[in-house]
Amino acid sequence: MNKKIRRILKNKYVICTVLFLILAFFVDDNSIMTSFSLKDKKEAMENEKLFLEEAIKEDSIKIQIFKNNPAEYEKYARENYYMKRTNEDIIIINREK
Repeated sequence: MNKKIRRILKNKYVICTVLFLILAFFVDDNSIMTSFSLKDKKEAMENEKLFLEEAIKEDSIKIQIFKNNPAEYEKYARENYYMKRTNEDIIIINREK
């Protein structure tokens, strides 16, 4: 048994095959490990793309509403950015528990 293993390990074709597999899996720029990490990044970016497309749709709807109704535009600015008119004061109450 021991002689068989030694003979296999001394075979130049086995050595070349093992070195090639190590090179292909770990060392090369186009290795399988790199391919897997790039695939994961691609999936994450596709998910982000879908999220951003939904955000663009929502913002487009808001823009259309604001163009058609200036009162909504003012309401949005006052609620989200705490904008005020010149003669009024804003009091913000935070209810944190």
